Amino acid sequence: MFAQLDLRSVYVAAGGAFSNPDDYVTIKKINPEDYSAEVFDVIYTQAVTDLLVFEDKMYVAAMDSLVAYDLVLGTRIAAIAIANTNKLSMVNNHLWLSRQTGSNGVPADGIYLKVYDPNDLTFIDDIEGIDADAAFVSSSNDSIYVTVPGDWAATTGKIAILDMDTYSLQRTLDLGAEAVGIFNIYHHNNHLWMVCKTPYMGTIGSFVDFDPSIGNYFIFTQEAAFGFGVGMDVENDRSFLLYNNQIAYYTFSDQTFTAVAPDPGSASWISYASGAFEKVSNTIWANYTDFYSSGTCMVYDLSGNELAAMEVGISPEAMGFHYQDATGVNSTQQVASVHVFPNPVVDRLTISGTDITNGLLLNSNGKVISRFNGNQTIDMSNVPEGLYLLRFVVNGEIITKKIIKQ
Repeated sequence: MFAQLDLRSVYVAAGGAFSNPDDYVTIKKINPEDYSAEVFDVIYTQAVTDLLVFEDKMYVAAMDSLVAYDLVLGTRIAAIAIANTNKLSMVNNHLWLSRQTGSNGVPADGIYLKVYDPNDLTFIDDIEGIDADAAFVSSSNDSIYVTVPGDWAATTGKIAILDMDTYSLQRTLDLGAEAVGIFNIYHHNNHLWMVCKTPYMGTIGSFVDFDPSIGNYFIFTQEAAFGFGVGMDVENDRSFLLYNNQIAYYTFSDQTFTAVAPDPGSASWISYASGAFEKVSNTIWANYTDFYSSGTCMVYDLSGNELAAMEVGISPEAMGFHYQDATGVNSTQQVASVHVFPNPVVDRLTISGTDITNGLLLNSNGKVISRFNGNQTIDMSNVPEGLYLLRFVVNGEIITKKIIKQ
């Protein structure tokens, strides 16, 4: 049996109206089954620059903050203050935060790329030598690659290449004017595939196809305005992106563009602020806004049919998907063979079943309260009220249950 993913939740972060100092970053959690949305958290700053979901953790970069969450427990893990935030990437088991020129100028320390421990946001490294706004990070073979678009006045696009072990800058490639606005970076047939955002009022968009094995690259240009990348459909060999104010996919085999999500109203200054290709349902999730009064999340199938619409807040500029492995987590048969009661619990929690191993009771901060194997009764009379997570293994499958202590 091969692994099968289930889409658990969709998260959208909206920065609010920048003109309103009391309109803060709001994260909405969307149920993909019925498209209902609820507030997951509020970060008390303005403007959001990125959101990254990696396994069961989520990271949000806001204007002057970086926040980490445990999505199983639904709680914050850590938060740090950091100005000039831009984009987030997970590479080499580390969290990479790129930085950009902001309203107060360039980063005060001159560092455009920082590295953190994804478990608790402990600082790992400053990447020195990158001298302009950085964006996304990826890796191939023994090197790490960083797209360096620079600020709004940049006239060329660059790639910074780092050593995989030391994170030291090895060289910077200036790809010239055709690569101006270089931004997203993906993998395609052992190459790195990059989407370049067309400068304001520009009419030419471009892709960069980079071969890391020999260091060669080719730039594809198109008479169209490109925006941010929206993801890769590896199975069908397609690249999604914002294209002439629509969301479209580029088919590698015939080098054609096909529109999926229509222009939301660019003539009235309404535009897409973020979007992503969802690989389980083969749908496009796209967030549009006028940046001052509203923001909407739309869902389309790849034929362009509208499936759903949800209000998500002004300036929804980042989003991500939370998946689970449907073949190995929370199997219906295994859950049915284990009984956990009472829930909510006041004093004693009973776990009853067969072949239970590696049991853990965790609090909302991830601290282990109790360990067990087999049938067990856990004394929770002196445990504070709140939400807890019960994890254990049955016949090789991980089972999780939320427990409420009253």
